[in-house]
Amino acid sequence: MRIPLVIVMMAAALSFAGCSDKPGDPAAKAEAGAAGAVGPAGPAGKDGAPGPAGPAGPAGPAGTSVRSMTSTSCASDGCPTSCQADEALVSAICVGGGGARLSDNMSIAADGVLTAKCGPTASTLILTCAKK
Repeated sequence: MRIPLVIVMMAAALSFAGCSDKPGDPAAKAEAGAAGAVGPAGPAGKDGAPGPAGPAGPAGPAGTSVRSMTSTSCASDGCPTSCQADEALVSAICVGGGGARLSDNMSIAADGVLTAKCGPTASTLILTCAKK
């Protein structure tokens, strides 16, 4: 009685084994589920390439200009020296064999320009002017 049962089982197994070679109908797609919670932020990425240079800015205000002049004709005429009309006289130093001193001989011309002179003992006048 067991042998016929084994034969029937073998026949059933062989017949079902042939059914798995054919693909069946595809299953219907399920609906998408709800979105999950937001995860933590990832690490920062690499820096990008530098961008193009921006436009040039406006020109700044003109700076103060200071200049010095040296006159060496003091023995003959006192080295009369003055700054230009758009400058102010800052200092006038008379230099001679015995040292240096500030000029004490100054005059104002008709056009408002200040002129410095040295005495006959000075050999050089150093004049410093600054833009007004």
